[in-house]
Amino acid sequence: MKEVKVLKRTVKLWVSVILMMALFAGCSVLGTSSREISNIMNSESTEEENNEENFLADYGNEFDLLKNELIKFFRQFFSVSEEEILVLNAYPKKLNDEYWNEYALIKEYVFKLLKGYMAPELEEKFENQFLTTNIHFPRFIEVNGKVIIKYLDVEDVNYEIIEEDKPRYTLLTDVIVKGEVISKEKFIQLYNYNAEKNYYTRKENKSILEESDQDEIKVKCAYILELVNKDEKVSLMSLKENGEIYISEENRRNILNNDFLQRVPYLESPQVSDEALIKLFFNQFMNQDKDSYQYFQYAYDTGYNMFEQMLSDLDLKDYVMLEKGKYKEQFPKTTIPAKDDIISISMNKEDIKVSVHPDTSRKIRKYFADFPAKVRLSDYTNSDIIYRYLVVIEDQGEQGAKIKGIQYLFMDSNTSFIEIKSNENAENAEEN
Repeated sequence: MKEVKVLKRTVKLWVSVILMMALFAGCSVLGTSSREISNIMNSESTEEENNEENFLADYGNEFDLLKNELIKFFRQFFSVSEEEILVLNAYPKKLNDEYWNEYALIKEYVFKLLKGYMAPELEEKFENQFLTTNIHFPRFIEVNGKVIIKYLDVEDVNYEIIEEDKPRYTLLTDVIVKGEVISKEKFIQLYNYNAEKNYYTRKENKSILEESDQDEIKVKCAYILELVNKDEKVSLMSLKENGEIYISEENRRNILNNDFLQRVPYLESPQVSDEALIKLFFNQFMNQDKDSYQYFQYAYDTGYNMFEQMLSDLDLKDYVMLEKGKYKEQFPKTTIPAKDDIISISMNKEDIKVSVHPDTSRKIRKYFADFPAKVRLSDYTNSDIIYRYLVVIEDQGEQGAKIKGIQYLFMDSNTSFIEIKSNENAENAEEN
């Protein structure tokens, strides 16, 4: 903020210098009297001050110091290693000699993870073997059949002050963070639940974690933070997971307890190449006749080789990634758009709207595909409807991205789609 003020003052000084030089050089040069120059300088000064006040007001609104500090804090907080997660989440039911011997390591990890962000009261408690759980450390969590075993980039933090009792402030925060995940089956191979520690330990079988076992997802974690002096550097008193369901502290660390967390799309918008692939596929897939869809169903029931041949005959094979033992799961008969009494379909690929599905990860990209179509019914009447499909895309080495699976979700009257497009057009018109 000081730098901004200095910049504004420098500009104001140069304007004054230029006008003064003009004054001393002779008023006739400018064709202006000294009084007029004085008025110009005063007017310029007032305008500069008003502009400065407006600039600083706008700048202050945009530059949230507390948010900036929270982002820095959570980036440090989520930098935990596997060993730190295992140690910091141990919650023994019996405090035996072994636990007290290990407390030096616990304290070391606590002070490393919270360094520079601890209120003196919290620091004193940890120095004196603080056993209550005012800090909920990052832990292993199951999400959609995958388990987060490591945390990566913190992308954003949003907060609101829900209680103010100066100098203490209570904040509700949402933290957008990437997590490295493995399958639950792989997690069970690597970790064992230790009853004494009331948390997991790494198995000694030295099971190797391959790159193919790992993926990345994005999640939003909700926390309640208690801070001291919010306008200064974050001074933390407590940090707890904010879930709607109450879980006892003894069971809170269970990987199934994910109520404070929700998955969010890994991508903000569809990849350009993915969107193009989806549009090309549906343009070809939808604009077929009734016989072609009957051929699809016959090939599906016959076997993999016939199904593969059918895709080639309908010019669809180049878009998809077929797995011999799973082709029926990848492209079930329900994907056929000619349902009930529909005998023909017509659609335009430019009308396809592609949006990111929340379950998208770094490796597996999922999209919704919505589009209008004109259909001819068996009684030879026409109807306008919309289709929605779920499309799964993966990269296939040198061949690039391919469609790995399609799931038909629904079709409905075209009214809602038209309303959506008209609303979007109205919004765009207002912006322009």
